[in-house]
Amino acid sequence: MIRKNIFLLLFLILASAGASASPGNGLDACEGLVIPFDGLAQMTLDTSVANPPQVQLCHRVANAEKHFRMERAEKSIGELRKYISEVEQSTPRHVEGAYAEALIAEAERVISIISGDVVVEGTISGGVYAFQTNQPVSGALVTVSFSGSEQTYSTTTDGNGFFTLENMPITGAFVVNAADATGAVGSAQGSLLPSESVASVLVTLDHPGSGVIQGHVFNEQAQQTGAVLVTAIFPDSKREYTVIAGVDGYYRFDGVRPDGTVIVIAFDNDSGASASYSTVLTQYYPVATVDLSLVTPGVINSELTNGNFADGLTGWTYSGPVQLVERSLVFGAQN
Repeated sequence: MIRKNIFLLLFLILASAGASASPGNGLDACEGLVIPFDGLAQMTLDTSVANPPQVQLCHRVANAEKHFRMERAEKSIGELRKYISEVEQSTPRHVEGAYAEALIAEAERVISIISGDVVVEGTISGGVYAFQTNQPVSGALVTVSFSGSEQTYSTTTDGNGFFTLENMPITGAFVVNAADATGAVGSAQGSLLPSESVASVLVTLDHPGSGVIQGHVFNEQAQQTGAVLVTAIFPDSKREYTVIAGVDGYYRFDGVRPDGTVIVIAFDNDSGASASYSTVLTQYYPVATVDLSLVTPGVINSELTNGNFADGLTGWTYSGPVQLVERSLVFGAQN
């Protein structure tokens, strides 16, 4: 028994020592950060930066990203200023001189983006494929429209069905429409934000059907409101259609396939307000009028002190039209 306990103790000591040298020793704070923090995080992981202070610098970048995501720009900039100061103090003993200059320059660039001194240009890329066969569609016309703007941007797909549009405005939600020479059409949606200036979308093309869905979008004051994304989803056939409601709140889907149950969803990118309604389209009843009334969600514990609900609802408060639903009912037991 004594020998067994000694062996177990040695095993725990060795395991502990191994853990301290593993990738999870604090440097993982630099992993998975969003634009514009991702570049600085990856630069911090370079061998030109010794450890310490590498771990501390990683946590500075991660904290800055967290504050930015929670719309606390000043605190985010404060973390980056501390990052710059720590790099300067660690040079040249722990950070190579020339590389330190590159780190500081990148941190300053991120600060300028957060403060609004630099206009970030976005990139939209993606692929266009045929519905059901998933074959790439070359030469398809791709048009991008942003909600709240009359400006459109166009390109065509290459031989592999890919497309890219650069120098896009960072103005939130957009709709991508695509069409090929045979008359097949498709649409998809995405968004460009200061923190996520690169978007990728997948558009599937299908020949139009006989269905029509139309209606108006209303705000919480029962007024017609425009520049709102409206999406129609047929869960059985996996077909999706997206349009932007006009300035009078009117939207219309022409040429949809009447594939049974359809869920119509409206989303206002500026306020986060949304609405949804389900109905049925069949070959005998191919037309539906669906009016949607937006509801702005209540604020749920903006500090996120209990992230991912690790402790259930402990520490969380909620208000407004919030309905609590068991996770397994939405995501399934495997998630």
